Amino acid sequence: MNAITQAPQRCPLDQATGRDFPRWWHRAAQLVDLPLGQRDLDVTGAGLAQLLKRLQALDTPRRALLLTMACLANPQRAAWLQTEVGLHVGQLTATDLGAEVFQVLVGLLATFHPAPSN
Repeated sequence: MNAITQAPQRCPLDQATGRDFPRWWHRAAQLVDLPLGQRDLDVTGAGLAQLLKRLQALDTPRRALLLTMACLANPQRAAWLQTEVGLHVGQLTATDLGAEVFQVLVGLLATFHPAPSN
């Protein structure tokens, strides 16, 4: 049998999409000192000012993690937010982020299941 006829291997996280996301969000919130129950990150008005202030207070790995969380919570504003902060998470490597932050970041991205659009 060759690669064309074989079924693709599945990552164990494939079955966890959506289900484990709250657990990864909780771990990420701990790393960036967000209130643990906070699931919405507002990127408008006063919420934006608070988010930008918190982003500036963090080191680069945690800033990347919080930026990713904000982009997942507000996908329509993701490009603008990354430009405003001057950081694009896709440019960072595991070495830049450190093992703990990288693991949580990958867990968030692997289990994220966007809400259906109307």
